[in-house]
Amino acid sequence: MGSWKQLNYRSAKSLSKIEPLINQLKQLGEKYHKTTVQVALNWLIAQGNVIPIPGAKNSRQAYENAGAMGAGYLLQKMWSNSVC
Repeated sequence: MGSWKQLNYRSAKSLSKIEPLINQLKQLGEKYHKTTVQVALNWLIAQGNVIPIPGAKNSRQAYENAGAMGAGYLLQKMWSNSVC
């Protein structure tokens, strides 16, 4: 395994590659009053063949994860208008 500096560089490089996707998730969340986590989880759920198992270290995170569910029609509409 490489040094911390090398690992940190690789992580930053990887994150820069997915930054456009993260920005799109943020924009969709802002439009529909959802967090980025909720949008990402809902996208996974909407795939139909994926069952996400999100972690939660505290009640705030558990509440946020639960917010990805139950958006129903709104999130269906969101994904039908999205390029994700």
